[in-house]
Amino acid sequence: MKELNLYSISGLYYEYYDLNYTKGNLKIGEKGSESLCNINAFFWKNIFSDENFKKIYKCLDQNKERIVEHKHIAALNNWEIFVKKVKEAIYISSFHDLDQKEFFSAIETLNIYCSLYSEYISYPFKLTLEDGFDVNEISTDFMMDIALNPTKNPYYDFINEFCKDIILEQNPDVIWFWGKIRLSTLAQAMLAKQNNPNVHICVVGHSSEYYSLNKITKYLSINKRLFSIINSIVLNDDKETCKKLMNALENKLDLGSVSNLMYVDTETKEIHQTGYSNSKLDTWDWINRRKKNNDSNQEIPACDLINMRIWPNSICFWNKCTFCGINKKYIDIGESVFGDINEKVEIINNLSNEGVVYYWFIDEAVPPAAIMEFSETLIKRNINIKWQIRSRIDFAYENINFETLYNSGLREIRLGLESGSSRVRTSMKKFSKEIDNNYVEKLVKKFNDAKISVHFPMIIGFPTETYAERQETYEFLSYLKIKYPLMTFNINILGLDISSELFLQSYKYGISQINWQCNPESYVGNLVSFEMWDKSYDYACLDAERERFMREVLYPWMPVDAITPVSIFYRLTETSRNTLVWKSVAEKTSEIQVDSCVKLVNELSFISTGERLVIYNMNSHHKIECAGDTIRLIEMLKNNDLSVEEVIKNAMTTTESKYDWTDYWREINTLYELGFVDKIFD
Repeated sequence: MKELNLYSISGLYYEYYDLNYTKGNLKIGEKGSESLCNINAFFWKNIFSDENFKKIYKCLDQNKERIVEHKHIAALNNWEIFVKKVKEAIYISSFHDLDQKEFFSAIETLNIYCSLYSEYISYPFKLTLEDGFDVNEISTDFMMDIALNPTKNPYYDFINEFCKDIILEQNPDVIWFWGKIRLSTLAQAMLAKQNNPNVHICVVGHSSEYYSLNKITKYLSINKRLFSIINSIVLNDDKETCKKLMNALENKLDLGSVSNLMYVDTETKEIHQTGYSNSKLDTWDWINRRKKNNDSNQEIPACDLINMRIWPNSICFWNKCTFCGINKKYIDIGESVFGDINEKVEIINNLSNEGVVYYWFIDEAVPPAAIMEFSETLIKRNINIKWQIRSRIDFAYENINFETLYNSGLREIRLGLESGSSRVRTSMKKFSKEIDNNYVEKLVKKFNDAKISVHFPMIIGFPTETYAERQETYEFLSYLKIKYPLMTFNINILGLDISSELFLQSYKYGISQINWQCNPESYVGNLVSFEMWDKSYDYACLDAERERFMREVLYPWMPVDAITPVSIFYRLTETSRNTLVWKSVAEKTSEIQVDSCVKLVNELSFISTGERLVIYNMNSHHKIECAGDTIRLIEMLKNNDLSVEEVIKNAMTTTESKYDWTDYWREINTLYELGFVDKIFD
């Protein structure tokens, strides 16, 4: 039987894509009768095609009198530079050795392009860098209603013109769809069924950080419309299950003999779920790694960083938090057993010999004792790596040697603090009351003294949480960040996990209403929104609140009018970057010297608005509005052969200036700090 593996269309940065793919690359990864096609890479290559650049420019030029957004005016006025910056951003953002500001510049550039694409090509559909098109993808009824409608499905043209040909050319007997059940997935599946009603379509690889179809099997089991297109769903993301399913299909065996499977009976149309089998997790199957593509025209570096699960069951050993149902994404988890450390270290040793330096162990939570044993084994084996891991705040760290952790290569540990309020944490069942903020700080200090970063995932919007309690969280984070610079954090707004205690016993927490947004029989998400009796939960207000706080504390250098939200920037950095590998770039001196020779950078766009001049930096994405003396200063800075002293003297003597020496000095340093001015030499 002939197999075809298709990746779902999602965001650009969930994986590391080489957008130089062509249709001929379909044969890459071919194994006998099995073919692999990275549809997502093809999709994004099409988004950034030269044809689309031309379409956008034409529309911009035709509407230039109505454009008010400075970012768009700058792009139009400097189109060749803008195109170059976008293509550079696609390329360099796949590198791991960018600092945060460089990465932000690339992401903001791509988001500006996405905003232009949304306005002039895909309107009314919004294109997002992190998720693809912004469309309802939690209701299978909704998705199937619009899947083959060219006016309502923003993916339709691409799928019809590109994916349809691949499916027809390959004419597979089995199609494996890897990833979430998305609009693009169902559209491709429906086209495949139109071509061959007997093709077996299976969804697999759906488990991600917080998403898993295992959490919603009771709803899937009654979703007959979904199973009119999808034949089966592998519930454990285990390749062994896929092999057993293929064997059953090839030999016409009863699919009920395949464990860890949900399937529809072709005759009775009844939906069945088979029993679970406890298979050992293959560590290699959980490695997220991009290898160098030798067929590429671009030199994309081989990946020196990988995400991997190293412990057999990968679950959280605490498993009590009221808001979390993360262990439910695993089936038949049993006890959390960590197995033979030496076996895992041997895998890491082999990867390290191939050049992999950085490791992010993404197991849900690893006990301190297991982390210590792992560290000691790495040291004994003389394996030189840098790594980070997830654990939890625990008194067991009283018995841990932090110097050993550092010497083994540990550089960051992620600990779920969630809230700065003791009452809220108690309601969450995070940990005992004995673990207070004083103990948290004590633990942060130990890690900080050992030069190990602590990262806190935080939650706001927990039911019954008050404004004052959120302020406790913000004040505690600010205090820790100032005192312990290695500490970092992110802030999430609570989404109601349908497999959590909070959802199952919502009445106990003051939740008045659960908003499904669709018929539960059609639901294929993991999080639902909710309302409180006391109206304490307002997503929009909470979102604005966290954006302000994170920008102020974590990203004070970010432009105030950035398209990229702070929360999304963090999400992309976590997805496609790693805090282990940000360059340790020395900060620019706070001031440039009087004898420094300075120049304006090349990536500037000058936009006249009456008597004022707007200068937009197409690299850093900062903008300044200037008039009078500042404009004259800018003119002086266009001469690349002058020192700071000469620039100021000329500016002061060429006109009746209201500025004195100090004013000009301050202006030049501001321009330098924002990236408008660069030094040629001192």
